[in-house]
Amino acid sequence: MALQKTEPGRIRPRAAKLSITCAVAAVLLMTFAQVTQPAVAPSWQPPSELALGATGWAMTAGFALLGLACLLLFAALRGQSASRPARTGRWALLLAAAGGVLGAAFPTDRWDAAEPTAVGTVHNVAPVLLDAVPVAAVILGISLVRRSEGWRPVRWWLWAGAVLVVGAAVILSVSMGLLMPPGGGLGPEVAIGWQARGLLVADAAWVAITAGCSLAVLRASRAAVHVPESADRAHHRTGAA
Repeated sequence: MALQKTEPGRIRPRAAKLSITCAVAAVLLMTFAQVTQPAVAPSWQPPSELALGATGWAMTAGFALLGLACLLLFAALRGQSASRPARTGRWALLLAAAGGVLGAAFPTDRWDAAEPTAVGTVHNVAPVLLDAVPVAAVILGISLVRRSEGWRPVRWWLWAGAVLVVGAAVILSVSMGLLMPPGGGLGPEVAIGWQARGLLVADAAWVAITAGCSLAVLRASRAAVHVPESADRAHHRTGAA
């Protein structure tokens, strides 16, 4: 399989930097929402319920910023590999971005609601779409490194981020499988709250790590271009002397 040259001009550094900023801000806002609402039990109540309280705006903004971070990472990685898997990984970021937007725009129902509302039902689609982040992490972590030589120096960061977010998703899935009653439903005995919060943090961390890797690839590519030019100028000066 032939390696493709990384095209540094097609990496969008502004989008990558904004993606990191949004991911960090999302985690900070979600943390603020939890700290200021101690009545929402983090051990078992889903993080989405933080959007229903007095500082629910922080959780809502956190969801929106996480979605925006995914969208900006999609833009930052434009043109970095023409392979089908890489394109699939980038499109998965758009699904995750949609999940963040839905989570922000449509508040969840309370865990003890008698009947689900239409708004709450739409909100339940958000975590499903956000599950595209672990998918994108695996696909991009493999395809970018295999098909583009410029990404190989940062491969360990990409893979560490993928392990983090996939591990968080597996832990939540296993916990739900073991703790959820046959008929579904939440309660103090279904202790999956921390796992769900951990997955949101892992999603944001992976976005920030991958965006940071894109900036490192861009810097290395530009440095590789400048070094030969400097060497050529030095050679010409020596020859002229």
